[in-house]
Amino acid sequence: MLKKLMKSLQPEEPVLPPELESDPIAKAADWGARKQGGASFKTHRLERESPQRWLFKATAVAKLFYAIFLIVGISIAIGFTYAMWQDADQERDATLLFPLLMGAAFATIGGTMLVFGTRPIVFDKTIGWHWKGHRKPTDVFDTNELKQAVKLEEIHALQLIREYVPGGRNSSGYYSYELNLILKDSSRLNLVDHGNLEDLINDGQALAEFLGIPLYRSV
Repeated sequence: MLKKLMKSLQPEEPVLPPELESDPIAKAADWGARKQGGASFKTHRLERESPQRWLFKATAVAKLFYAIFLIVGISIAIGFTYAMWQDADQERDATLLFPLLMGAAFATIGGTMLVFGTRPIVFDKTIGWHWKGHRKPTDVFDTNELKQAVKLEEIHALQLIREYVPGGRNSSGYYSYELNLILKDSSRLNLVDHGNLEDLINDGQALAEFLGIPLYRSV
């Protein structure tokens, strides 16, 4: 039993695409998971905003999922606080803070996912940059201030890989699929990570054609 558990926690050995033999830059990149975890549902979709600007946007399902955490957390915190102060005879001790802290934790998690999970992931040929977020590289003095930003000319290829995400005690695991950038120095940047392989293949192929770079798949 323990051996099976340990085996399930070990990362899979990726099956490298045969095309890498003629591409030393992509072959030198890491082909393991770039971002731990993932989602069992589709979190992003690729959209063409203009002929020169494409971007990934969060799906309605992802926004709803993030918002549920936020709403549940706020509801627990407000509801518990209201009930506590309505009951004047209720003895108030440290244990009563637990529901309040739990609500605050849910709200914090939901708010964080809503803020970071819905950032646009942009590829803009008019300024020659890729970035994540609402601020463009041309709007800041130092691009290191941005979460992720790189010139399009530094992007060498796209990488599509999968990662098995173990489930909890009462749930089964699932595969989440990563679409990453491989840069010219063989380093990687993560774009999206979700569970809809077919749509991610289509998005990856469309983005690769837009950027004029290859898409390498290990799935």
